[in-house]
Parts: sequence; structure tokens; C-alpha cells
Amino acid sequence: MNILIIATGLPFPPDHGRRIRLFNLYSSINSENKVFWTCINEKTSQEFVRKSQEMFDGVYTHNKKNRAILIEKIINKFLAYPRINGFDKLIKSIIKIEKIDLIIIDSEHMAIYSPKILGKIPIILNTHNMPGLVEFRSFKSAKNIKLKIRYLYRYLKIYRFFNKYSQKFDLITMCSQQEIDLIQKKYKNTKFHLIPNGVDIKNIIEIKTKFTTYDEKCLVFIGPFDYHPNFDAIFYFCEIIFPLILKKDPLIKLKLMGKETESFGNNYFPHLPIIGFGFVDNPLEQIINSKILITPFRIGAGTRIKILESIALGKPVVSTTIGAEGIDIDEIGGLFRVDNPLDFSEKVLELINFPKEKYSNLCLYGQEIIKNQYNWDIARSEVQKIILSFNQNSV
Repeated sequence: MNILIIATGLPFPPDHGRRIRLFNLYSSINSENKVFWTCINEKTSQEFVRKSQEMFDGVYTHNKKNRAILIEKIINKFLAYPRINGFDKLIKSIIKIEKIDLIIIDSEHMAIYSPKILGKIPIILNTHNMPGLVEFRSFKSAKNIKLKIRYLYRYLKIYRFFNKYSQKFDLITMCSQQEIDLIQKKYKNTKFHLIPNGVDIKNIIEIKTKFTTYDEKCLVFIGPFDYHPNFDAIFYFCEIIFPLILKKDPLIKLKLMGKETESFGNNYFPHLPIIGFGFVDNPLEQIINSKILITPFRIGAGTRIKILESIALGKPVVSTTIGAEGIDIDEIGGLFRVDNPLDFSEKVLELINFPKEKYSNLCLYGQEIIKNQYNWDIARSEVQKIILSFNQNSV
């Protein structure tokens, strides 16, 4: 089949959740198909463009205008996701030139281009979390009335948008069965398919072999702070939970990895032992050098790949319920869900003081679940099955 993937950007570098999923789901589907990629030009480096061109049979990028005309600005104010002028023309030309048989639209952000597609080509929408869920939870948790109104307006736009466009897809893939169960209640006539997030087992084994020691008093969080749920999670942790932990053990420190984390400690909590590293090339090395991964989310959606990677590396995770949504691992597997701030702090202290011989066994059961359920090889095989089913239907 000739497959066109329409995405918000390139799959390189695979350094955060969205790109990690993109890279791992689509990196091998061109073994039996011709795969073409189109996206908005992110002004990314030529190295990443070249790597994408090596991976796919064709890469087409569309340059976004620095200045939208006045009418575009006004229209986009009322859209859930702004339309980039001229991108739909590029999509049409690729479909004609490359004789596309199947289209995969990555993320609901790009769903707005689906009605512009010519002919009766089947279209799959791949989502990274339930559309509108982050905005709805942000609306519920916001205390400032202006923020509440802003999040509610944003949620209503996304809800109206998805209600309109969801029927246009032959299939919608999601990474969490929990979110499928939730969204199917609203969209009963839409087909959904589970493609879970995963880990790179080979990479995990290499890192575990390379690093055999870790900091006994170190907590770690990984995520870019230009994504509000990440910032909110750590602000909440440092404001309420971390002081409770330090009262009982002042030697514990917190490492932050991700875009815009460098100055977080100095700017907001200069009295706390926080080290912000900013973007790092291989965050898994920071996880294995720490004792516990924390994911104290109050808002968010989807499933967090870093939780899966942490448990695969043998590092337990202390999380809120929202932070661990969609992951079928519990305390027996090394994932501890705690919502009360005091209980959260006590669970962290308990794990910090765990005897070494018991600590090393905390994640063994969770690692088996990951190997059999949250493995990128399994996810890729699901993608192949879906493509094969559309190929057979087209014959």
C-alpha cells in the first residue's frame, strides 16, 4: 500500500511522548508498504530532516507563514485547532502524485484537513490522549475565574470540533483502554482500536547493563515545562509534598529533566534541593541513576511512557491516580498510586528507606507486564494488522 502520514511535525528527535510514539509506531511499516510523511515545517535541523528522509519513501514539509492575514487570524480564533493556509493543497498533490491508498492522520490537531482529502481513501486518526480531557480537567482545577473561562472555552471548542470530525474517520487509535471506554460512550458509531504505548526493550537492557549504581536519596521527574500539566505537577509537589518529605529526610533531592526546567528551582522554590537539567539527550540514564520516579499529576491525559520506562529499568514510581492512568500495573509491579499529599510523602520515604535486597525486586512483576503488554514491538504489530485489514478490504 501507499500510505500517507499527516503529522504536526517530524518524528525526530524522539525525545518526548508524542515523537517517541510517532517514531516507534511508524519506523518499520515501510518494510511492506511505501510510506510518505507530510507535516508543518518546524524549522527543525537538517539532520532530523535527513533522518526522516532515510526512514520514509518521501518527506514533504509545508512552510508556515510568519504572518497570517487578518481574516485567517479572526477565523482561527474560533477554531479548536488553527488551519495552516496552503497545507491542504500540499496534501491533495501528494495524494495524486504518490497514488495514496491509506491515510494516517496523527493527532486530532491535524484532523481539520480530513474533509479536504479527495476520493474515498480510508483515513485513520492516531491520538495521543483523549481530545479535550486536559482542558476539561484544567477547567475543573483552576481557581482563577479568568483561567476557568479560558479552559472552558477551549474545551467546548475541542468538544464541538471532535464531535464534528470523529465520524469522518474509518478508525481512531488510542493508547489507553480507559480512555476508549470513556470516549465510546459519546461516540458510539465510531470505531476505536487500542495501540498502547511501550518501551524499547533492547535499549532498556543496554542501559541496565551500563549503569549499576544509583543515588539513594534522589527523586526524578521528566517532562518539558512548556506543557502545563508537567509544570503544574511539579509546582504542586514542591509546594505541598516535598516539604513534608524533607522534614523527615533533609538529604533527599529532586532532579528535573525537560525543556524549561533549568531555572524552576531558583525561580519558584530556591530553598528546596532542586536540580534542573533542562533538555537531556538520554533521560533514561537519569532515571536509572535515581531511586524513584515521581508523577504527581493533577491534570493530564493519555499514558506516560516514562512510567513504563522507569519500571522497565527497575525503578519504582510514585504517582497520583491521574498520573498513572491507562497503565495496568499496580503496587505489586512497582507503580504506587497515592493522591493524598501526606500519603504521597510517606510512600516516597518508605521506598527511599527500602532495603537494597527488597528494592531490587520491587518492579520484577511490572517488568513482565511491560515485556508482554507495553512493548513497542507489540504496538507495531498492531499497526501492521490494521494496515493489512485495510489492504484486504481494498482488494
